[in-house]
Amino acid sequence: MGLFLAVMLAPAMALGGCGDDGSGTPMPTCDEGTFEHLAVVTTAADYSGSAFTSMLIADRTSPAPTDLMDSDAVVAQAGCQGYVLERGRGMADVIDPAAPPTIMHAVDMNPAGTPVPYAINPQTVVAVGASRAYVIEAARNNITIIDPSVAGTAAVIGEIDLSAYVKIDDEDGLVDAADAIVVGDRAYVALGNHWFDSDFAVHFEGSELAVIDTTTDTLVDVDSGTEGMQGIELMGDNPWRGLHHFDGTDTLWVGSTGDSFAIDGHIEEVDLVAMTSVGIVVTESDVAGEINGFGVISATRLVLLVGTDVMAIDPSVDFVAPTPFASEMDGMFEHQGTIWAWARGGTEPGLASFDGATGTETTPASGRANFGDLPISSVVPVP
Repeated sequence: MGLFLAVMLAPAMALGGCGDDGSGTPMPTCDEGTFEHLAVVTTAADYSGSAFTSMLIADRTSPAPTDLMDSDAVVAQAGCQGYVLERGRGMADVIDPAAPPTIMHAVDMNPAGTPVPYAINPQTVVAVGASRAYVIEAARNNITIIDPSVAGTAAVIGEIDLSAYVKIDDEDGLVDAADAIVVGDRAYVALGNHWFDSDFAVHFEGSELAVIDTTTDTLVDVDSGTEGMQGIELMGDNPWRGLHHFDGTDTLWVGSTGDSFAIDGHIEEVDLVAMTSVGIVVTESDVAGEINGFGVISATRLVLLVGTDVMAIDPSVDFVAPTPFASEMDGMFEHQGTIWAWARGGTEPGLASFDGATGTETTPASGRANFGDLPISSVVPVP
């Protein structure tokens, strides 16, 4: 896979409370442990079509998929709310939690007069309060603030400008926002800060985490003694392989892919109090392959998607690359101790599940789940 953000990986997930502020459709309240469904988007290999459905986790049943207008779409989960992000059209379709996979309404985030397709290219969503969410965009140096209880353009209630993070030598002028997570009253937005030259060679200008005070929707300067707006400087480049916060701690793990055509990525640890990167958890050289995603079972058990192999390591000790417990997978994520992984093709396409603690497959005897005629492209848990 290249550095472009049309990836076959589950978007990052950040949990937060939701409620009804009286401005529109009441938004759900929930506990992550009570999530009963997985939201699924399927996409043709040539992007000629895309569809959306959901699966009831308890019995793996699923209604027939609904075709989407945008052939490049992904699912996202923010707090108690699920979304379908239509990246080409710049829309956030709000999933009805009472009747998944029904779309309750669509939020149009395109500024007036903005041409489509890919005018904003939404990547993921994080919840920042009751009926407030940040939509992370790749095509603009901008975060759109939406009220998901409201439909259409009226749902856009604000913006956050990230232009202060553009590097002086970054020739495309984009910060390349790719992922985000909310911890307490701060949002951490992963910025790639890369560009391509005329030979399509990638150049990195220093990746970082932009820090935002979610109570005021303002940027937080991590180093006021340095000229310009400063984020948390990362050791790695191109941080779009996942973000994980350990509950009750000030520790954040950040997955960076570097150059997708080189074994130069890693997962690093960030101290959110000191607002600094403090060390490498595991490198792609350690596991002899491209880290395409990760799920955290505990501080001593990390599940990785390396190339198309799913494997587990203990990052607290020296190790050699372990034997994979699943192969030919194109995406994965962890939810409540279960590893969900899917294959778009190969010898056994479909969605499988594994015990995160042991690697034992827990897919029913009936086989992996498939959803219509198109292969799976993204999956997230939803209420």
